Amino acid sequence: MSRAWKVLGRLAETKVQEQQLELQKINVALAQLERRKTQILILIAENQARLAEKRTGCSMNEIQVITRFITSLGGAMQGTQVEMEIIQQKRKLALDKLEEARKEELKMGSLMERDETRRFKERELKEQRAMDAAAIGLFNRK
Repeated sequence: MSRAWKVLGRLAETKVQEQQLELQKINVALAQLERRKTQILILIAENQARLAEKRTGCSMNEIQVITRFITSLGGAMQGTQVEMEIIQQKRKLALDKLEEARKEELKMGSLMERDETRRFKERELKEQRAMDAAAIGLFNRK
């Protein structure tokens, strides 16, 4: 196998590894956003429960503070949702790139095998010709 094929094969492997690493980073970011979303939902539920129990025996100011906090949590939830959609789009793109890199790696593997087979056949043919030339030389000497 020529050095060029080896280099191309390594490049294809490296591309797959890079895409796997990129996908891994995206998955970590997506998991962090999921945790953030869960935390926000928990905070919203806790504060809605707190608001429901304080409606009767609390000042209007406390109720407004809790209501504003719930509203701001809703905004944070929307922001988190937007970030998740963006990350999911990046994930889809990364998966497509990974699939393409794997196809390229398989193609390089096939081409390397084909080159190796071609080289093997060339060696066999060269050896056969050398043997034929030696046989003809022996025949002509007799």
